[in-house]
Formats: sequence, C-alpha cells, structure tokens
Amino acid sequence: MRRQLLPVLAILAACASAPQQELQEVRRFHPGSEQLATVYSRWVMPDGSFVKDGEAASWYEDGTPRLQARYVLGEPDGEWREWHANGQAQRSGRYVRGQKTGEWIEWDAEGVVLERSLWTAGRLDGPYELNDADGQPVVRGAFVRGHRDGEWTCFYPNGELRLRGRYERGTPSGRWTAYFSDGARLGEGGYRGGGREGLWVRYDAEGAVLASSRYAGDALVAGGEGMAALAAGRDADPFDFAGYVDELLARE
Repeated sequence: MRRQLLPVLAILAACASAPQQELQEVRRFHPGSEQLATVYSRWVMPDGSFVKDGEAASWYEDGTPRLQARYVLGEPDGEWREWHANGQAQRSGRYVRGQKTGEWIEWDAEGVVLERSLWTAGRLDGPYELNDADGQPVVRGAFVRGHRDGEWTCFYPNGELRLRGRYERGTPSGRWTAYFSDGARLGEGGYRGGGREGLWVRYDAEGAVLASSRYAGDALVAGGEGMAALAAGRDADPFDFAGYVDELLARE
C-alpha cells in the first residue's frame, strides 16, 4: 500500500509546487498626484506574462473619465467608451471577443459626429458616414462584409456633391462622375473589374474638355492630352477618382 501511495504523493507535491496564475488589480496614478490614471485587472501567468481580464478604466489628471472598457482573457469584450479631456464623448461602441460589433460612433471635442459605422464580427458591414469638423458630410457609402459596396458619394464643405461612383464587392465598377463645387461636371469615366475602362474626360468650369484618355484594363492606351497640365505640381492622377475615396478613408 505504501508503495502505491508514493507516486500519488509525488504528483500532488509537484502540482502544489508548480507556478500558479495570479489575479492582480493594477492601480496607477498620475505623476505627483493622488488622482488615479488607470485601473484594471490582469492575470499574471506562470511565465511572467500578463493578460487583462475584467473591468478597465482610466482618467485625466483632473478626474474626468477617459476610458471605460472590459476585457476577457486579453480581448476587449463588451461596451467600449472614450472621452475627450473636456468630458465630451469621443468614441463609443461594443466588442464581442475582441471584434467590433454593432454601431460605432466617433465625436470631436465639440460633440460633432465625425464618423459613424456598423460592424459585424470585426468587419465593416452596413451604412458608413464620414463628416468634417462642422458636421458636414465628406463621404457616404456602405460596406458589405468588410468591402465597399453599392453607391458611394463624396461632398465639398458647402454640401455640394463632389464625386459619385459604385463598388461591387470592394472594387470600383460602372460610371464614376466628379463635380465642381457649383455642381458643374468636372470629369467622368468608367471602371470594370476595379480598373479604368474606356473613355475618361476632364472638363473645365465652362464645360470645355481639358483632357481625355482611353483605358483598357486600367492601362492608358490612347490620348492623355492635357493630363500633364492637370497633374502639374502634385503627384496625382487626374483620372484616379476611386483613389480619392481611398485617400479620404486612409486618413481615418
């Protein structure tokens, strides 16, 4: 019997001496102040690494809330809220197992909505809007499973339409038209399979043709008259309409 117990006791002793996970509450203060800067819980793993788990919050030096969130084993999970230093909401949304879900909104310090989007399982999925500091529309469109889809429009600060085009599963498609800030047509052309196709034309404010080019598979095959003058002084393609949308979204 004693010989049979020895292996069991050895296993129990090894388990008792093995490093264990430890749950800690971390509290950090602003330098030279009793004001809390951040509070969160974390698991200290046997290898010395840390994994956030539970409620998390942070504050500005004057005590104004800065962040309220929740983690589950290192991943954000639940409501996520951020504030500007003046107390105005800055960002609000929800995570599920580390992935954005539902409506997310971002405001500036004056309370103007800068961006509104819908997410499904970490991918943009639904109507999308981007606004300027005055709350005027900059971009309107929609995503389907992370890809731009359907009609997208861009606007001038005065609210006038700047650009209209379509996407199919993330690639530009069909007729695209750009406008001057007074509504006059600035340029037009077509996309097929994500590349420019056929005749593209740029106009001046009076409607006269400034440049025209013909494309096949996004490659210039004829024309190009006037393009150098339009692009002078800047590294830009005067017929890259879809690239303008890329540029706007890349700023966010």
